[in-house]
Amino acid sequence: MNRMKVLIIDDETDLCLLLKSYILGKDKNYEVHISHSLADGLANISAKMPGIIFLDNDLPDGAGWDKAPEIARNYPGMHINLISA
Repeated sequence: MNRMKVLIIDDETDLCLLLKSYILGKDKNYEVHISHSLADGLANISAKMPGIIFLDNDLPDGAGWDKAPEIARNYPGMHINLISA
């Protein structure tokens, strides 16, 4: 069974775990990965090829939203959800 891959890129650990448990609690057909920095998130995008990305703006190594256009251009099929607390 192919599960939809989701990548959460956020440095807030509790928020990542909450979002992950919410996603998995709704539907077990998801595979959720977490990155806590922009660099790790960008590496996981190319390694995991998620269909859905939750991207925080204020990351320790850069502004996630500044990378959103580049991600959309390089991976046009990915759904990017911009988040900020």
